[in-house]
Amino acid sequence: FTRISRTTRRLGPSQKSSYVYFLCTREVMAAVAFRRGSHPPEDREEERRRHERRNHVVEEVVESERTYVRFLQTIVQEYLQPLQQCTTPVLSREDQRTIFSNIELIASFNASFLVQLESRMAEWSANQKIGDVFLTMSPFFRVYTAY
Repeated sequence: FTRISRTTRRLGPSQKSSYVYFLCTREVMAAVAFRRGSHPPEDREEERRRHERRNHVVEEVVESERTYVRFLQTIVQEYLQPLQQCTTPVLSREDQRTIFSNIELIASFNASFLVQLESRMAEWSANQKIGDVFLTMSPFFRVYTAY
């Protein structure tokens, strides 16, 4: 493109201003008119790709959290609880605390975190965000300091 110029023209009183872009090339002179706030096709395509990438990232975060919660619950239900309920101790309480630390608290926290993420995904839209879920839950991330 050798030149891009913008002119503004007023439409009727009930209509907003419209921009007319004149794209000058050697072969073709094209005029593309669109209303303020809309985007040319290239911008819409880029925006669509950004939304797809964003959706993919959020889906991956939720799926990773689901997998993590499932693994934590397996550890608690299949290892820690049977050890705690064992009549003949295989490990002392101190050894259990050393090995498992506060895994029950972590599993509970992450299950709650997952519920919030899934609830956000259930009402997902182009403008939806999940950062506030992380911020709300950030004080609880301190349960990991023991590790």
